[in-house]
Amino acid sequence: MDEEVQIPSDAPLRVRHLKLSGANRTQPHVFESELQQAYTATTVHGVLQGVHNAAAALHGLGIFDRVDVMLDRAEGGSSNEADVCITVKERGIRVLHAGNRSDTSLEASTTGQLTNPFGNGEVISGSAGASLAGTTSYALRLVRPRVAGRDASLILQARQETHDQLRTSSFTELSRGLVATLRSHDGAHALTGEMTWRDVMPRRHPTVPYAHAASLSVLRESRPSVRSSMRYAYTQDGRDSPYVPTVGPYLQASHREAAVPPGDVSFLKGHIALQQHMSFVDLAPIFLSVNPLPISLGVCLGLGAVRPFGSDAGKPARISDRYFLGGPMMLRGFKVAGTGPRAPKEEGGNLEGDSLGGDIRATASAALSFPFPVSPLAQWGVRLQLFANAGNLTTWQTPLDRMHRDARAAVGVGIVSSLFGMGRVEATWSHVLRKAPHDQTRRAQFGMGLVFE
Repeated sequence: MDEEVQIPSDAPLRVRHLKLSGANRTQPHVFESELQQAYTATTVHGVLQGVHNAAAALHGLGIFDRVDVMLDRAEGGSSNEADVCITVKERGIRVLHAGNRSDTSLEASTTGQLTNPFGNGEVISGSAGASLAGTTSYALRLVRPRVAGRDASLILQARQETHDQLRTSSFTELSRGLVATLRSHDGAHALTGEMTWRDVMPRRHPTVPYAHAASLSVLRESRPSVRSSMRYAYTQDGRDSPYVPTVGPYLQASHREAAVPPGDVSFLKGHIALQQHMSFVDLAPIFLSVNPLPISLGVCLGLGAVRPFGSDAGKPARISDRYFLGGPMMLRGFKVAGTGPRAPKEEGGNLEGDSLGGDIRATASAALSFPFPVSPLAQWGVRLQLFANAGNLTTWQTPLDRMHRDARAAVGVGIVSSLFGMGRVEATWSHVLRKAPHDQTRRAQFGMGLVFE
């Protein structure tokens, strides 16, 4: 009968060799860099902890379907030496898929991806997509995980985007740029450097050659510019769902500085978003559901500002860098970009005047949500909500003490769903309480996206 042997955790132990199996493409240095903690350990506890952390890090690279790690007695070595044996199953190198995703808005896209083609853990992808917001995008991306053995990924992108603002501001913006992002694996920190060429193109006149059908204010903005900037974003997300949360806090704060050569625009731009969601009564027993179906109250606050400085001090920010306000997910009861500074109707462009954006944007909302009264829909995450929201968009030329006096506000009811985990879908009916004479309102609205306020 074998006796169980207890080995003290502080007993001496060192790693001698690494044995790999199944690593047909992956280079040995990928494994070696993750095993540094185990290599430097001198006790049983230290080696086991290092091996455990290495296994978790290798699995987190996203290039393996399976990672098995074990310790084996070192052949020909001393009793306090062991070999690390790693067996992996590499993921397929080629992937082609269609999806609905982007950083901020819901986007239908097709992506071709090469996983670990050179054996360094990299992922190379190319994508083409279009969003309901009128954006088309093309991107080539290289992702290098675990840069220098740290819990951070390096993302390099070359991209082209076309933003259709014709319905609101009588222009289309074409942008081409290079972007580099260093992002922590937990998503809390992201440092981004970019250089983007932008061209604001006013709407062409439908019958008069070489003429434009845009306001004079938009025509003054119709010139190319280069934005060379650094941006830092901090994010903490404790919500149970990013799209239809019922409990948990959320915080995102970002700061962008555009004044890096060879850019020709200089500004500071900051934004902060706060959310707190609280659950009260769980109605799961009523719907015979094994998953929680609570009544929830959510409060959202947002504040952003952009300020030109340096060579652009005293000038208005470019229209490409301003804030806009209105529409589903942001200020319900108002059309997309339906509030804030607007060009006079006499200047041409849209019938109600082109939306010009602003320098300072503030929003606040509260929503009380319930499971949908039909059991199958409730279990699929469909919820009813009662909401109130308010906001304002203004410029630095307007006294800040007018922010609250000029605020727009609306209340309403709606249906909200997480679209099977792909994004947020809202159908709402609103009653506008406060608005400015030039604001554009809309009672019934439907919206899809990834970010809401």
